[in-house]
Amino acid sequence: ADEIVAVSPLLLLEDVAFYRARGRSLRDVLGAGVTKDGRRIGRVCDILLAPDGDVEALVVERDGRSRTVGPGAVTVEAARVPAV
Repeated sequence: ADEIVAVSPLLLLEDVAFYRARGRSLRDVLGAGVTKDGRRIGRVCDILLAPDGDVEALVVERDGRSRTVGPGAVTVEAARVPAV
């Protein structure tokens, strides 16, 4: 009962403001800082998705090295503000 059924993906475009207010695009997340236990551990360089579309892990890069971390173990900083 907690599911949304859409017969067409175009139906999701009817309430774009809802998704923009509550979600983030991959473009926004890439390059964003990641913290764990209050310490910055790097920047998001990729996202690993499960077959059902859930975020399985974040690939975080720091000093040229990357590692994967579970999404529940970290905080992704606010999206970067693009230059005008």
